[in-house]
Amino acid sequence: MNLQENIRRILREELNESTFFRRRVDMELFEKEFYEILNYTTDIFLSYRNGGETVTFLKFKRRVMDYLIDNYHSELTDGGLNDFPYDKVYEYFSNHFHSKIKNKYDRIFGNNINESIRILKEDEELNPDKRVYDYDKERDTVPERLPFDIDKLVNSGVVFVTPAIDGDPDSKTYKKWLEEPYTHLLTLHNVKHSSEDGWIKKAITKVAPTKAYKGNFVDKIYDGKYNQILWGLEKLGINPMDMLIDMNIQENISRIQSMMGAIKELSETTDDVVGKEFWFEYHCFESPKSCDAELWYRTHNKVLVLSIVELGCGDTKLERLLEGCPRVYRVVFEDGFEYDVFEDELMESKEEFERPDAPKRNQQEQISRIQSMMEINKSWEHNVKVRIKDILPINSDGQSLQDAIANVKDGLISHSEDNVLLYKVGKKYEIGDGFHRIAQKILNGEKYIIADIKTSEE
Repeated sequence: MNLQENIRRILREELNESTFFRRRVDMELFEKEFYEILNYTTDIFLSYRNGGETVTFLKFKRRVMDYLIDNYHSELTDGGLNDFPYDKVYEYFSNHFHSKIKNKYDRIFGNNINESIRILKEDEELNPDKRVYDYDKERDTVPERLPFDIDKLVNSGVVFVTPAIDGDPDSKTYKKWLEEPYTHLLTLHNVKHSSEDGWIKKAITKVAPTKAYKGNFVDKIYDGKYNQILWGLEKLGINPMDMLIDMNIQENISRIQSMMGAIKELSETTDDVVGKEFWFEYHCFESPKSCDAELWYRTHNKVLVLSIVELGCGDTKLERLLEGCPRVYRVVFEDGFEYDVFEDELMESKEEFERPDAPKRNQQEQISRIQSMMEINKSWEHNVKVRIKDILPINSDGQSLQDAIANVKDGLISHSEDNVLLYKVGKKYEIGDGFHRIAQKILNGEKYIIADIKTSEE
C-alpha cells in the first residue's frame, strides 16, 4: 500500500466513525461544547482530589466522554426515535479529543495539588508573579486570553477609552487634545502609575466611544496591556468571569455573519465535482434503523452531483479531510432520490469501494418503512404542557432526575431550546430526553414544562 492509499485509508476510518455524528450535529458549536464540558469535568475532579480521592486518567476521560455523548443524546437518537452506534461514536470522540483531554489531565492532575492550583491560575492569567505590564513588540507571555467586554470594563472603572491626546512630553502640543480619529485605551494600572500632572490624568477626564474595541479586542492588544486589565480587576475585587462578552449574543452575531458569508460564497461557488457523475459509497450507520437508511440502500450506485451544500474547511480535498470538515454536495440518484453526501463518499470507480453492499430490501420492508414514516407524526403529540409532578423521577435506563438536579447545581446546564421528550406510561410520563432541562425547571420552582410526548408504538 503506497503512502497516498495509506493516508486515504486512515482518513476513511476517521470519517466512517464521524459521519453519523456530522449528519446530525451543528459542528460549529461542537468544539465549544467540548471545552465547556472539559472545564466543567476538571472542576468536579479537582473537588474529588481535594477530598482525598485518586483521579486516574481513564476515569477522567470516561467522564468527559459520557457528558459529551449525553449532551448530544437527542441528536444522535433522532429525538429518541432510534438507537445509534454508541461504540463508534464513542470511539470517534475518544480519538478526536484524546490529546486535548490528556494535555488537560497532565497539566492539572499530573502534579501535586499546589502545583495544580498554580497552573490553573496561570491558565486564567491570574498569577501576578508571572506578569509583565510594559510594552515589548516581540514578547507574548499571554497567548490565550479571556474575551473581555469593553463596555463592562469601562463601566467598572478598569479601563478608560479617551479621545486622542498628545502624550509626548517633548512635543510642543503635549497634553493637548488632538483632532485625530483614534482613541486611547488606558487602564487603571496606567492611572495609578502616572504622575498627577501627566497626560494620562488629563486624558481620563474625557470619554470616547468604545466601538473600536467591540468584539474580542484583547487579542489585538499587547500582553502588558492585557495584564494591566487583570491587575485592575484584582485591585477592585472583580471576578474576571463577570467581565466576559455575553457569548450567547456574540455567538449569534458570529453565526449570522458566518451564515450570510457562506450563503453568498455558495451562491457564487462551484468546483470541478458539480455537474459530474460519480459512484456513491455510504459511510455512516449501516442499519435499517438509521434515518439515513435510504442512502445506505443506495450505496454503490451512480449519482449526479447537483451543487455544493457546504464548502468545508480547506482549499483542497486532502486539507478538508485532514481538518475533519469535508465538503458536502447535493446529489441525485438514478431513481430520482436526492440527498446530501460528503465528498469522501464520491468515488471515481468501483475499485475504490471499501464497504460491503447493502442488503436488498424486500417489498414488505419497504411498505413498513413508508407506513412508519406516514404514522410517525400520529404517534407523537407536540408542544404539550405537562405537570412536572406527573413525570417519573427515574426512567427505564436508570437515569434519574436526582442526578440531573445535582449536575445542574454543579453547573452543568443544558443550553438546548428543544422540547423535552417524554413517553406516556399510564397516567405518568417517562423521560426520553431532557433530564437537565426538567431539573432546571424544578430548581426554578416551576410546575410545568413543554414536551413532545410519544403516545403509541410505531
